[in-house]
Amino acid sequence: MLQNKVAVITGAASGIGEAAARLFVKEGARVVLGDIQGDKVSQLAGELGGDRAVAQDADVAAEEDIQRLAATALDTFGGLDVWCSNAAGLPAAAAAGDLLHAGYYGRTGLYSSEALMESLDAAEFDKQVQVNLRGVVLGTKHAARAMKARGGGGGCIINTTSIAGLEVNCATHGDPAFVAAGGKHGVVALTKLAACELAPYRIRVNAVAPGYTATPMLAKVMGLEGASKEEFVAEVAKASVMPGVALLPEDIAHGRLYLASDLGRCVNGHTLVIDNGVLAGVAGYVPGLKVPVGV
Repeated sequence: MLQNKVAVITGAASGIGEAAARLFVKEGARVVLGDIQGDKVSQLAGELGGDRAVAQDADVAAEEDIQRLAATALDTFGGLDVWCSNAAGLPAAAAAGDLLHAGYYGRTGLYSSEALMESLDAAEFDKQVQVNLRGVVLGTKHAARAMKARGGGGGCIINTTSIAGLEVNCATHGDPAFVAAGGKHGVVALTKLAACELAPYRIRVNAVAPGYTATPMLAKVMGLEGASKEEFVAEVAKASVMPGVALLPEDIAHGRLYLASDLGRCVNGHTLVIDNGVLAGVAGYVPGLKVPVGV
């Protein structure tokens, strides 16, 4: 489905980004993989094959790193067809693990009326926006430049938001909502604006909004980093709105594959929700998991 296409994938060292890298190469693409975890992403590129994948240590908030990713695609593989802005971050409290019991920033806790907006950690908010929104803006900027520069234009940019970028749960205010969800909503708007601007150049811009996906990031949120992969996936499956069906990184990767391929050639300005049905009727919490939409 991606034969002869060249893709850049950020946040490719693990989770959804890694799954996309593996699937894209399987489908015939050559890939440039970026991640701040330089050793891990280099190892992945080695597994995928030096003629199919190259790796680069990249911080998506640093414009020079984004420029280098685009340049590497052009210099190494001769073009750029698909750009996947996949890198994302977690609020500090979530990254510390066991979110359900620890509360946010030492305050009363996740569901407390005391966790209000006025207690927002501005530095943490800035940090999250750097990764979750600025990284997407810079990726779109430099992908568009590279794609427009070639004769005839054409290409596909796929951003990453989350279900937190589409719905707000008023029970989940304070740090969790503002830190994690603010930037995610921005990605949805940016995607639509960029789609309008780049459509005359036949460059499509879409986004994917994953739900609670069994990634290392969610393992941190659930306090299950020490569990085996099988145990962790089983816990996610137990909490699913479709009992026994865990949302996996590969499920999100297949959504990206559709958008990147010719099957999605007329899909533009769209946010593809892949969430097991959370937004369809649960409006905030997955039974048994009780992690806020903003994570």
